[in-house]
Amino acid sequence: MKSFTLKKQLKKAICVCLSAFTLIGIACTVNVPVQDTAVIANAASNLKLDKSVVSIGKNESIKLNANQNVKWRTSSSKILTVTNSGKVTAKDKGIAWITATNVYGQEVSCRFNIKNAPSKVSMSQSVLSLGVGESYSLNAIIPDNSACASRTFRTSNSNLVKMTRTNWQGQFKALKTGTAWVTVRTYNGKEASCRINVKKAPSSVRLNKSSLTLKVGQTGSLNSILSSDSASSKRTFRTSNKNIVSMTKTNWSGQFKAVKTGTAWVTVRTYNGKEASCKVNVVSNASSSPSKTTGKSASPSQSTGKTVNQSSSTIGKSTSKTSVPANQSQGMYYILNTNTLCYHKDAGCRAAKRINPENKATVISTPEKLMAEGYTPCGICS
Repeated sequence: MKSFTLKKQLKKAICVCLSAFTLIGIACTVNVPVQDTAVIANAASNLKLDKSVVSIGKNESIKLNANQNVKWRTSSSKILTVTNSGKVTAKDKGIAWITATNVYGQEVSCRFNIKNAPSKVSMSQSVLSLGVGESYSLNAIIPDNSACASRTFRTSNSNLVKMTRTNWQGQFKALKTGTAWVTVRTYNGKEASCRINVKKAPSSVRLNKSSLTLKVGQTGSLNSILSSDSASSKRTFRTSNKNIVSMTKTNWSGQFKAVKTGTAWVTVRTYNGKEASCKVNVVSNASSSPSKTTGKSASPSQSTGKTVNQSSSTIGKSTSKTSVPANQSQGMYYILNTNTLCYHKDAGCRAAKRINPENKATVISTPEKLMAEGYTPCGICS
C-alpha cells in the first residue's frame, strides 16, 4: 500500500516538473526577439547612394557613400575600380556602373560616364567688382569632351575675400577693400583665376533718368549709377505694376516694355538695400510727341540696348576692331561688360570676346569717366 502511494506521489511530482518546464519554455519562446519582415523590407527599400549619375575624367577618383553598410562592386574593372570604402577611380573612357549591396541582398547602382581629363579650365568671369559684404559665385568651365567632378576653389587673401564654398562652385564673400584672386583647380592640375576688386559698399544709387514716357509696345532701359568709389555686382530691377510696365531684364540694365496706358515705377536695388526709382508714363499710340521714347534716333540713355550713364555716349554693338571716333576729345571706343563692370580697350581681348551678348556694350568715353561710374579696367588689355 505504501509502495503504491509512493509511486502515485512520484508520478504527480514528475507531472508538476514537466508542467513547469513547459511553462518556462513558453516564457522563453515569448521573450526571444523575432525579426520583423516589415522592418527588413523597409531597411532594404531605404538603401540609397549620395550620387546616381556621375561624370568624371580619366584617372580621377571620387568617394561614393551609402546610407547602410554595403559591399561594392564594379561592372567593368578595366574602366572603373572601387575599394571596400567606396573610393571610385576611373581607369579609361567609357560607361560603367558601381553597385552597392546591403546585408539583405538589396542593391542600388550609380552610373559613371568617364571622359577625357580637362585640357584647360576657365572662369565664368575674369574680373569682378564687389562691394564690402557682398557675396558672389563663380563657375569653372572646361572643354565639352572632358569631365572633372573635383573642382577646388581657393582665395589668395582670405582677409579680403573669404571662400564660403570651395567645391564645384566657388562661393565667396568680400570682407574689406582691396584686390584678391579666386582660383579654381581641377583634379589634374589645370587652373584659372578671377581678379576680385573689393570696393566700398554703395552709400547711394541713382538712375540715369527720374522719369520717362513710352508708347504702348515700346521698350526702354535704365542704367544705375553708384556713389563714388563703390561697387555692387548685384543690382536688381523691379516694376511697381507689371500690367503697365513689364520687366524684360532685371539685372544691371533694367529693361522693360510698356504694356498698357498708365503709370508705374521702375526701381533698382543694390545688394545692401540702396534704392532709386524712375517714373514711367505709358501713353497710347495715338498720343503725340512722347517726351522720351526708344528708337534709332534716341540718345544712348533712352535706347533699348545696353546703356551707361549720360557721361558715356554713343552706345552700339561691339565691333571686331576698336576704332577711333571722329572727335577724339570725346574719348575713345571702349567695350563694357555691364555684368562685371569691366571695360576693355581692345575688342580682340580674349576676356572681351567671352562677354555674354546681353551684357556687352560699346561706348565712347574716357577711363576717368568709366571708373567714376564704377567700371574697372580689364587686367589683360587695359
